[in-house]
Amino acid sequence: MRKIALVLLCTFLFVGKYSDVKAGRTYDEGPYLATFTILDDFLYQGKLEVNSIVSTRFTARFTLLGYGNPGPAKAYLIHIDDLNVETIISDVLEENVTGVWAPTIQGVLPSGIVSGKVCLKYEFFSGNQAKSKLSSVKFDLFPPPAYEAPAPGAVPLYEYVSGNKRMLTTLFHNSYFGYSYNGILGFAFTSQISGTVPLYQYLQTSNGNKYYTTVQGNYGGGYTEEGIVCYVYANQVTKSLPVYQHYIGDAQGGFHRYSNSPGTFWDWSFDDVKFYLLQNKQSTTYPLPEEDCAELYQYYSGDLDDHYYTTVKKDYGPGFQFERVLGYVHTIQKPGTVPLYVYYSSRDEDHFYTRVKQDYDYYRYEGIVGYVYATSGTPGTAAVHRYYNETGADHYYSMLYETPPYYVYEGVEFYMLTYNH
Repeated sequence: MRKIALVLLCTFLFVGKYSDVKAGRTYDEGPYLATFTILDDFLYQGKLEVNSIVSTRFTARFTLLGYGNPGPAKAYLIHIDDLNVETIISDVLEENVTGVWAPTIQGVLPSGIVSGKVCLKYEFFSGNQAKSKLSSVKFDLFPPPAYEAPAPGAVPLYEYVSGNKRMLTTLFHNSYFGYSYNGILGFAFTSQISGTVPLYQYLQTSNGNKYYTTVQGNYGGGYTEEGIVCYVYANQVTKSLPVYQHYIGDAQGGFHRYSNSPGTFWDWSFDDVKFYLLQNKQSTTYPLPEEDCAELYQYYSGDLDDHYYTTVKKDYGPGFQFERVLGYVHTIQKPGTVPLYVYYSSRDEDHFYTRVKQDYDYYRYEGIVGYVYATSGTPGTAAVHRYYNETGADHYYSMLYETPPYYVYEGVEFYMLTYNH
């Protein structure tokens, strides 16, 4: 009987020891880290999404398995920078690990950290010797899109889209609860500076529409205030462009959308300029003649037989192709300049540009493209002539006093700085 007991004891020790050895461990090595992960809500493509403006808060989970030496263990999250410097970014959790220890742990990565790795570090005693180990799993950081601020302290105002719903925020994520990232609308401030006002966010609880305004108030209709998103300009300043508001819906509810250039969205009504955001100047082949100038680009859609003029160079649909730079407009009004207004006719699929703001049959107002001159005499300017194709219902503008085929001449519309390249 004593022999049988001895054999069983030896077998138990052998199997236990073999199991640990097979796993590459021995009893005196302390706890074994079985798992470590950051919860999926905080990851994008397997990396921890971080924000450069505010601290990144996230939740992780790990499992430590106790071995033959029960005793205290500590665990905490660390950030390892590109120079291999470790920084603790969580509370230190402590436990007397005898079995399974599987807590969650909250991490806080300071703002501005957009590179390096995050992992778990745990400390324990092996005999009388203190030891520590790092998790083999380490998470890279996924930073927000790189940007160049147009002014000190300015941060991007990101736009997210979900069907007809729009959301504006200074906090970047690749997606927000069903919203997809749609780019940078412009640049704002997270704290108030001279000339800026709060941009408030209101939520329509019945359909999820978010409405943005610089005027705080009780809007009724199921809208509730959700706080200040950022600080924007109420009036145009250097390096700023207007943000236009559009609306679709009826008295029972609808949706708002925002754009940083004039332009009609099908079936959306235009609600005028609501606020101003700083913008980085677009890259140009040649230097601008003045700091507050912008190139006025000409696009044409053969499908719509429509010329479109804008200071924002990008892809426009349907079928709009870039043709040339017409000249330079001012982005803020200065002495001697007047607004260049744009109107659009959905019936004729035609954009119309004029110095005269009034009601035009079948046209609706879309905003101000820039500032031009009403008369001649300013050095470096030339007349811009207006032509109209009645068959195709298209307005066309050119510095050439030469009527194109199928167009009729309608006179000088304005004067602008020339693009002599």
